[in-house]
Parts: sequence; C-alpha cells; structure tokens
Amino acid sequence: MKKTSRTLAGILAVGLAVSACGEQTGPGGTTLPEAEALTIGASMVAFGFVALAQAFAMPSPPASASAAADPITPIAYPCEGGSGQATGDVTDVGGAYDAAIAVNMTDCGFQTGSGLFMVSTNPALNITGSNLTTGTGTVTMSGGFNWNGGGESGTCQLNFTINLSQANAQGTICGFNLNSTAG
Repeated sequence: MKKTSRTLAGILAVGLAVSACGEQTGPGGTTLPEAEALTIGASMVAFGFVALAQAFAMPSPPASASAAADPITPIAYPCEGGSGQATGDVTDVGGAYDAAIAVNMTDCGFQTGSGLFMVSTNPALNITGSNLTTGTGTVTMSGGFNWNGGGESGTCQLNFTINLSQANAQGTICGFNLNSTAG
C-alpha cells in the first residue's frame, strides 16, 4: 500500500486543474464559486484518502479461503463545528485488495478564501477502489453535499476516477471539470 499511498498523495499535492464547465446552483440561483468548490472538494477527497489509508493500516483479520469483505472499524473525522465518519469494507482479492467506503459528514466547516463554509454530505461520499495494492488500480469517488457559506447555500455533486498507474484524476466537482496528473 505504500506505493499506492504515495501515488494518491501526489495527485492531491498537484492540486486540481479545472476548467469551468458549469456550476451547481442553490436556491435563488446561488452558485458555489470555483475556488470554494475546489477547496471543499479537495478537503473531502483528502479525508477519503485518509480513510482508505487507515483502513489498510488496521490489523488484518485472519485470511479466509474466500474473497469475503472484511468490515473496517469506523473512522471518526473531527471537523470544525461538526463531525464525519467513514465506514465500509476491504476485500482481499488475491493480494490486490478492493475497498468500498462511505464517508458521511455533518456540518463540517471548511475554511476557504471567502470564509467558513459548512458542509454536510448528501448522499454520502462513496469511495470504491480496485487493485489498490498493485499500483495499477482505480479509485472512484462519487456523492453530493449541501453547503452553506458567504450568506448563500446550495448543493454540489462530486464524481471522479483516479487511475493509479497513470497518477491521473478525471471527473467533476460542483460542475467544474477536473483533470489532474501528479508528476
């Protein structure tokens, strides 16, 4: 998992290169500005990667003859003003490992260039990964969140895939396209 963790961290370190494609709107036509969308989205994704890393750092249950999913211990995520938790399972597929994790956040505060934004997942941020320990796998993240900040509120969707062998992330956050490569 060490190589995979470095790859995932590299993608995050590069930042998210986006081009405006559209924005998710809230009541009265309010929109979440691009910079805030990326800051909040990157923070949510970072917690998802922390949850994946912690899931693999936990003691492994005894190996079984089948590829049964092993539940992870729920992982708490303290955040400003609220809380978050990741739950799910990891499956040993011939040593390659797959994972399915759900991240739930309630009233988590994220500092952006425009001040504090409160976020609650709606629905959960779902993370699925395949072939995670081989360096050739993929991680998919999808879900939505409600936001409130800067005197406005609304909803956003987050949906993208990371290809570990290419260290590339592609998809959308709050209607903004992202295409980021570590390197």
